[in-house]
Amino acid sequence: IDTIGEFLEHRGGIFDKESFTAAMEHHQEVSRARAGRGYGLPEGLTGSPATSFEGLECTSGEGSILALIREGAPVLSASPGDGVELLLDRTVFYPEGGGQVGDRGSIRTPSAEVAILETTKTDGGHILHRGTVTSGTLRPGEVASLEVDPAWRAGSRVHHSATHLLNAALRTVLGDHVRQRGSLVRPDRLRFDFDHPQKVSEAELRQIENLVNEAIRQNYDREAVTMPYQEAIASGAEAMFAEKYGRDVRVIRFGPASTELCGGTHVGATGELGCFVIDSESAAAQGIRRISALAGKAAFAKIQQQRELLSQVTARLGGSEATVLEQLERRTTHSKSEKASKAIVFEGMEDKVTTLANGTRALLAEVTGEVPELRDAASDFADQIDGVVCLVSPAEGAQRLVVSVAVGLSGSMPAGAVLKSLLPIVDGKGGGNARLAMGGGKRVVGLPELQRHFVQVMDELGSHRV
Repeated sequence: IDTIGEFLEHRGGIFDKESFTAAMEHHQEVSRARAGRGYGLPEGLTGSPATSFEGLECTSGEGSILALIREGAPVLSASPGDGVELLLDRTVFYPEGGGQVGDRGSIRTPSAEVAILETTKTDGGHILHRGTVTSGTLRPGEVASLEVDPAWRAGSRVHHSATHLLNAALRTVLGDHVRQRGSLVRPDRLRFDFDHPQKVSEAELRQIENLVNEAIRQNYDREAVTMPYQEAIASGAEAMFAEKYGRDVRVIRFGPASTELCGGTHVGATGELGCFVIDSESAAAQGIRRISALAGKAAFAKIQQQRELLSQVTARLGGSEATVLEQLERRTTHSKSEKASKAIVFEGMEDKVTTLANGTRALLAEVTGEVPELRDAASDFADQIDGVVCLVSPAEGAQRLVVSVAVGLSGSMPAGAVLKSLLPIVDGKGGGNARLAMGGGKRVVGLPELQRHFVQVMDELGSHRV
């Protein structure tokens, strides 16, 4: 919000913070109401029994299809290519919840097969399997074989357990004020939002990363215990912000590293995470920071990518990885000094700026330099004086002219027109646009003569200004 306000103020806008706050509060009320309603079943299916989830420790099983849903209504069959939701009496597919995305996989019956792309849960405890029929004709009442994509589940387990370790490490490094404000757990990455008033420093990020990796090296076994909610909180277990919990809760503990309430899937021991890498840290909202991170195969792939990049940089610079920073610093310093040595300095030229009768500020000066330096210098100084600049430079028996005009004058005194009027004097050729024009001629003319013609051109063009 503060950034939006500053952005508008710097550009002459007005930020109505009161209206913004009112709109935000309305949005939050709508969101809370929507979250309270959650997902529901179509009429006629609301009395169906809740789905029994049996997939915490397995990825395959069986279940009976209670109903098929298409476009919000029950149907009696589905054919290849149809998008469909399956309601089962029991399942091994983990439904989206607690930040963890739902499982993917396949469901097969004796007569059909469905590719499951998303698994969600309704307020009534019904788990819906959303996917596409890939073959056969699917009908309710059939017993189905369920198979969760093992790679999808494995990646989700790794990143969910890594999220728990990250949460604990954040509190250790940053303080007890850290509270989880949201998370996303996917098979390929995790995202974690938390309370913190300022940017997390690089040193703090390294500490957090090291604590998580140390817990991984310790290979703490996962302990899962179900107990009353109040007892779990009293034992020191962390609860997720805004999450709804029943009377009895499942507590996940990884040795002394982490203890949290959680109903999601997890690794059997922290060593299965392999390694952990923080990918980025940023602001998610006012007073809330966001960390994106990788664990397991995804983290190792990131490390390999960074090593490959370092290898390529080293090869281009020459030398070894140990001297990369030194070489970069040397090249940067050399580049800056080289650029500084080539830069055309306008020190003292402010006094040589002429103000014409029509109010136009103009400067004609003789300098030495290459075309890129002349071009940049003319443009910079034209904007600086808010006028017209013509730089004259000797070029092996010839004379080079570079004309630049400030943005506000380019419509009435285009640089191309100014140069065109000066070129006959040096018997030259050239061209350009309204802001910048360049050319040169074989005839070398003294500065006083060029100055006289330059002022004359400015007066003529200025007389046509509106």
